[in-house]
Amino acid sequence: MISDEKRFLPRWETHNRILLQEESTLAVWEALTDDLSCRGACISLNSHPITPGQKIKATIFLENAAVIGISGNIVWLKTTTNERRAGILFSNMSTKCQEKILEYALTFKKNSVVNHWFTGWGGQNNVAG
Repeated sequence: MISDEKRFLPRWETHNRILLQEESTLAVWEALTDDLSCRGACISLNSHPITPGQKIKATIFLENAAVIGISGNIVWLKTTTNERRAGILFSNMSTKCQEKILEYALTFKKNSVVNHWFTGWGGQNNVAG
């Protein structure tokens, strides 16, 4: 989980394969998620050109062959010498897709989720064993 996360439903650090498709050109490319939530994701990109405001469709491959399809917008792009990252804000995500993301988080990232929710309550920093 991202450190100092203040959201009730935080982003979870992930390294999942994601296939993206530009809505306008139908070009498809592959990337990896850096983090994921029910509202969006941060992805690591290769050299594929992408710009903020661009509409995309994507398929995210979660654990145990679970797959979700989303649509969204690129909301930011950060490029350094060593990496390119982009933020995706999901749009019109179905309840079923949200449930799959939460199930993934609670199954594969349970300790970080529980620690996030209960950090500081009653002086305990680590309630998940």
